[in-house]
Amino acid sequence: MDVFKILTHSRQNWEVWSDFVHLAACSISNTLDMSHYDEREEQYMRIISRYTKEEANLFSELLAITTMAPEENPEQDFLGQIHQSELGLGNSAAGSVYTSYNVGRLMSELNCGDLVSKIMKEKYVMVNDCCCGGWIAMRRTE
Repeated sequence: MDVFKILTHSRQNWEVWSDFVHLAACSISNTLDMSHYDEREEQYMRIISRYTKEEANLFSELLAITTMAPEENPEQDFLGQIHQSELGLGNSAAGSVYTSYNVGRLMSELNCGDLVSKIMKEKYVMVNDCCCGGWIAMRRTE
């Protein structure tokens, strides 16, 4: 939060958050998928040009912190906590409501049980997260 707040001295939280997410996505995507490299690089440069060199370096630091946080403590929702609680960027009027990590974990355990055992037995499971409209399919590979 200390690093993030440096970037918000002259900008809104939402603007810096959005820029961070876009810059991180461009950086990660460009290392994995070359098919749209030029388009993403152009988008990256368009965003980062609005910041000073010192501020631009902070985005790299934020990405490093974000990458390391789950390794340091896997029992958390690092980005959700920052987005909703620390920065207050949730929008309950639009249905964006933060569910704490512990509640999310409890709900997944109640609804999914032991997925590892199910995958070992059935070789395939599907999970519907009706709160976000997502389906997750997992398949065991030999």
